[in-house]
Amino acid sequence: MKCHWEEIDSFRSHTEFTRFVAWIDGQVRNGNATEVTALDYSTSKSISERRFACMECQSIWRLMYPDPSYFAGAFGVLRVSKGN
Repeated sequence: MKCHWEEIDSFRSHTEFTRFVAWIDGQVRNGNATEVTALDYSTSKSISERRFACMECQSIWRLMYPDPSYFAGAFGVLRVSKGN
């Protein structure tokens, strides 16, 4: 099954990022996603991030928080489930 979530290469503004965080938190509250915790993300510890599993397709997604004047933040798939 193909995931209906879409990648965001770069958030256009802090407002867009804030709206997205509210949306993904709502997906978790509604049971459409679950937040994944990992002890070692194997990425730079200077970039804050959260990971989510889409309950529909089981793909793992990463939300990277913006770092002002350096990185606008992003949301992308890390691992696609074997059924996709």
